[in-house]
Amino acid sequence: MLNVGDVMSERIAIIADTHANNAATSAVLDDIAAQKIKVVWCLGDMIGRGPNAVKTLNLLWPVYQQQAPRDRRAWLIGNHEMVILDKVLHGHVDGSVVGGNGKLATFTGEKNREELDKYVRGDEIRNFLNQLHPYATEPPRPGIYVAHAHYALCDDGSVDVVRAYSQTNDSDARIGDAVRSLLVRLPRAEALRIIITAHTHVSGIWHWDASDQTAKPVPNHKTGQHTFSGLSEHPLYVNPGSVGFPRVPDNTPTYVVVTLSDDLESATLEFRQVSYYRDDLDLPGWYPALYRDDIDRTSL
Repeated sequence: MLNVGDVMSERIAIIADTHANNAATSAVLDDIAAQKIKVVWCLGDMIGRGPNAVKTLNLLWPVYQQQAPRDRRAWLIGNHEMVILDKVLHGHVDGSVVGGNGKLATFTGEKNREELDKYVRGDEIRNFLNQLHPYATEPPRPGIYVAHAHYALCDDGSVDVVRAYSQTNDSDARIGDAVRSLLVRLPRAEALRIIITAHTHVSGIWHWDASDQTAKPVPNHKTGQHTFSGLSEHPLYVNPGSVGFPRVPDNTPTYVVVTLSDDLESATLEFRQVSYYRDDLDLPGWYPALYRDDIDRTSL
């Protein structure tokens, strides 16, 4: 580690797994704006499970529009978008698909169903979501690769739906599986400095050891800023956590701010947790804590 120096370039806010939680998404975007961060990446699962998919998409869509073309590469589609959009557009969506499992989740899904159906059939939002991919086919910044790591990939880079896997825990073994699957297919992987993936809702930093292809966790990652050097020899694996369904005891939305040096050899990471008022949600009684067993038991 080293101190933050003048070689650092712009800060990038990386969010993921907003899951139709409009109140949490709004609070996090406000926090990003308060820090005057202009570059925002969103790593998938914007909708599904939460109380209001349309409101959440309406919050994220203008942020996407403000991004430069290279940063739009880091706006990804997640497994929930792929499932929901396919079923909505083919008329097969039901409440459990939109809202998850359980009585309250089904009610949430039915509440969203008609509005979401109309929304995704509109040209504007379909054009938005149709531009997204489960992983960045070109790096949004030199040395940085991003993915929604729910998927196994085919040799041609397409998603292998049959072998798509879910992670119940962000274990080191699973991280190794995800990184190895991506590295053999990503362009210019030999220039890797940081790989950032979402999907598990568990924030963290790991050193990626290319020699034995293992991930070693960095402890106390949520406290303060962490600056790492020598990234060409020891790349980082990062998970920003979740905005809408954080897998932490207090259910506080989490995201990460990344600053990569111009020489691509060092990076500073800061995990931020943002509180919000559950009363701001437009579905009385809904709260991520109610889904704790569901999240721990089922696919994300």
